[in-house]
Amino acid sequence: MPGAVAQDTVLNKYSLWVIDHMEPLRKTIRHNPAKAMIDLKKLIPPLPLDLRYAGIHHFTNQQLYPTLKTTYLRKTAASDLSAIQNELKPTGLGLKIFDAYRPYFVTEKLWEPLQEDRYAADPKKSSGHNRGIAVDLTVIDLTTKEEQDMGTGFDDFSDTAHHDFTTLAPSILQNRL
Repeated sequence: MPGAVAQDTVLNKYSLWVIDHMEPLRKTIRHNPAKAMIDLKKLIPPLPLDLRYAGIHHFTNQQLYPTLKTTYLRKTAASDLSAIQNELKPTGLGLKIFDAYRPYFVTEKLWEPLQEDRYAADPKKSSGHNRGIAVDLTVIDLTTKEEQDMGTGFDDFSDTAHHDFTTLAPSILQNRL
């Protein structure tokens, strides 16, 4: 088959093909440059990070990956995020990142205690975070660095956290927009 690439991945316990080493990832990126991961701190300086799963301030209360100084997204997602940051800046607002790319094993660790696909990605389906196309974030005041009130905290598993929940103060609804 012309243009075919060998499958340099590992079949995991959920029957998904997962790249688990750097060389297969490099081959994948050479075949499809859109899959390259971009360092968000280099693309969008100074981008505040509070990578929650690198600490214990989230629902599992366990450090799920090492303390990091940056995080990554695929080129298109990273470019879109940069455009949003540039759009917010003149208003005195900016983004703060809680999570972006995460290794597949973290998806498993987040799924195991919940097993609820409204709040955690089912490892059988993978996650946008595993592919570097999803980001958890909030909006901050650039001067004070204070987070805008979004009505719930990080990792809130109530109906209030849902996008379509509208029984909130008008200021919170505006922040969510």
